Amino acid sequence: MLEVLRQVLGNLRANKLRSFLTMFGILWGVVSVVVLAALGDGFQAGNQHLLEELGRNVAIVWGGQPSGQAGGQRAGRQLFLTVDDARALARESNMIAVVSAELQRDGVRVRSAYNSTRSAVHGIEPQLAFAGAEARARHALELGRTYASAAHPAASIEDEAKTRARAAFLAAHDLAKTGQLDGLAIDALHMMAFVDTKPDQQLRWGERALEIAIESTQPAAKRWEPSLRNNIGYALHELGRYDEALAEFRRAVVLREKSGDAAALRDARWMEAWTLRALKRVDDAIAIQTKLETEYASSGTTNRGVFEELELLYRAKGDAAMAGRYAERKDAAPR
Repeated sequence: MLEVLRQVLGNLRANKLRSFLTMFGILWGVVSVVVLAALGDGFQAGNQHLLEELGRNVAIVWGGQPSGQAGGQRAGRQLFLTVDDARALARESNMIAVVSAELQRDGVRVRSAYNSTRSAVHGIEPQLAFAGAEARARHALELGRTYASAAHPAASIEDEAKTRARAAFLAAHDLAKTGQLDGLAIDALHMMAFVDTKPDQQLRWGERALEIAIESTQPAAKRWEPSLRNNIGYALHELGRYDEALAEFRRAVVLREKSGDAAALRDARWMEAWTLRALKRVDDAIAIQTKLETEYASSGTTNRGVFEELELLYRAKGDAAMAGRYAERKDAAPR
């Protein structure tokens, strides 16, 4: 046995290059097999994740050109599905729980107060009677957003739209609470600020939403707290309750620091400095805004709001030169 080992070692020493290439080839083959297997598993897991996002036990059926005869029609003929087909599936199959038809119509005229166009419209029948609390809550929430949201100019939201939005948002809140979906319940309450736009009304809705966020153990609800603190602080600021607003903005800053979201943290600190100016704590506000100016410059960007605040702060100090400098930067910054 020892003699065999000596011969093996001797051959390896005598043929170093060949030995190296042989071992490298074996290693490369093993690594290649492992990498390909990992890629295959990763691709399969990724596809599985995408399919699960559509929902479990979901099948989507389109019309098309069958390769064989279907329903007595010749092969290759274009077949179009209709609402009646969806009704037949729901009626005649005992293995399908819910069928929802996707409807499409081209050339629908869409008109607003500012423009008009023709567009293709797609829609899916909301089988809400058979859906769970989350689906119904999300449907009500998105329905409300079609009447009132941040995307709607405040002047364009008429009383009728507010009435419909309020009903939808409150329905979404009730459904979410029934389903113990605290994040969606908070979302519905926070949307009420686009319906009831007076600061005292916005404050009331914000405090109700914050109460849910604080009491909840659900991550989806906890993520809302810094935004709610910011909204409450803004409403308090609009009401002239600056000390209370500052306390809320500072709580939002702490939460943003924990989250690691740099952009959101800068926004929270800007709100803090904005309120310090209202409290006439000019030097404290300048310190924060100057630090924000440096941070934006380090990231290769600018913020017009920072320059605007610094202009106002230096005017409050009576420093016309510095105020003029920041006024020029403000005018040069993109809106």
